[in-house]
Amino acid sequence: MKKLNSITAVVLALTLILSGCGSKPAEVAENTDTSRTQTIESLGLKYTVPEEWDTIVDTNVFRFIVAPDDAFAMVRYSYATNQDLETMANNPFDTTSSLDDYLTPICSILIFERDDEDSEGVNALMENYKSAQKLSEQGNYIYYGLWDYSDTSKIDSSPSSLDKEGYKKLTNSAPKLMNSVETFDFDPDEIISQTTESKETMTFLTQTLSGEEISSVIFDSYDITMVYFWASYCYPDINELPELQKVYETIKESYPNANLILAAIDTPDENAEAVLKQAMEENGCTFTVIKMDELLGSWVLSNLEGLPTTVYVDKEGHIVDQYVQGLQGSEVYLNIIQAFLANK
Repeated sequence: MKKLNSITAVVLALTLILSGCGSKPAEVAENTDTSRTQTIESLGLKYTVPEEWDTIVDTNVFRFIVAPDDAFAMVRYSYATNQDLETMANNPFDTTSSLDDYLTPICSILIFERDDEDSEGVNALMENYKSAQKLSEQGNYIYYGLWDYSDTSKIDSSPSSLDKEGYKKLTNSAPKLMNSVETFDFDPDEIISQTTESKETMTFLTQTLSGEEISSVIFDSYDITMVYFWASYCYPDINELPELQKVYETIKESYPNANLILAAIDTPDENAEAVLKQAMEENGCTFTVIKMDELLGSWVLSNLEGLPTTVYVDKEGHIVDQYVQGLQGSEVYLNIIQAFLANK
């Protein structure tokens, strides 16, 4: 089983987080436009990215919205050196490193409840930065700006002067971002509800590998759908396509109220799609392959740990069983389908 490692996370982060998606406060950013002004409705937050960032933000900067254990949410901008970007690209199967191992925070907007202002957890998060500024209050929530990250050893040790100059420019202009912050009313209960629901349901509006429109409405047509998460870079080393075709042919013949879909996490991408089409043809597969969209991609980031992973979904898109990780074979997959249908 291959971990969702650094490069996988980078690809998903670049396509999903920097472009904006979703509405929950865990690793998903929600941008209202493609300009420097960023609005995150789900957190009651609006700010403007400094113009000094324009030439750097699309290449080396990653934005995440995370939910720390001791705070409500944190909007964090981080920097990856050119060397680390190259390392990630050249080692897509590295399971010993996480994305954070390659990133140095630039600045953050920390959001927490008023009662937690002096808590140990909030103070620990703030202590990672040399500069902190109270930005705003909204209802029971306080917004703090944090910049000048304490540990810049990765930047300092980079052989590239471009990294040092770029990171310095980003950090020096971070106060501009903080001074632009505006806040407005938001519903924290809705955020919590959406976070829980996002873990328990699967939604998408995307295309198949052949370019046809497809959405999670397809779940309505079946009592259970097996969704198999995979990637082109697994092929041919991790190849269960013949087993999946056995499952598909069996359910078509014996269980017409069941379906199978393969979700390719490294799509849309021209090269990945070419590999997937070749793999499907070489293994005689006729089931549907779908590409990632923002909703499904953010679900992957938040819920999956490695590939392949199989998830079973009911008519409403609810996850109906534990995730099945690794190569299991057609018999295991069919047994789960049969057991579910027997209990309906």
